[in-house]
Amino acid sequence: MMGFSIHLIFSAIEMAGDIAGMQMGLGLANFFDPQNAGFTPPIAQLLSILVALLFVAMDLHLYMLAALADSFQSFPNSSAQLTAGAFLTVAEWGGSLFAYALQLWPPLIAALLTTNLALGILIRNVPC
Repeated sequence: MMGFSIHLIFSAIEMAGDIAGMQMGLGLANFFDPQNAGFTPPIAQLLSILVALLFVAMDLHLYMLAALADSFQSFPNSSAQLTAGAFLTVAEWGGSLFAYALQLWPPLIAALLTTNLALGILIRNVPC
């Protein structure tokens, strides 16, 4: 579940890059992404690489491994079933991560719309 939540964060940032790339007009410029075994826009790849570098630079991978080690004390490896409350908590975490993804892309869209507006004004004012 912890790995899924970390992957969900990276996927949310890649989704923001997908949306930003579509707004920039790079919808057809796709590169092969071997990690996801598919094609992704260059902005999405750039954002995912930058986030991966930040993840390592801020030592978050060490915190993730420490949390994994602590999770074996919280949830010991046994045949006992998890309660419904634990699954509800994980589902709420997934919902909040998706909400963070939706909060991530509006600044990118605003910057791209401003750039498109500025280019549109420049193109209209250029003499033929």
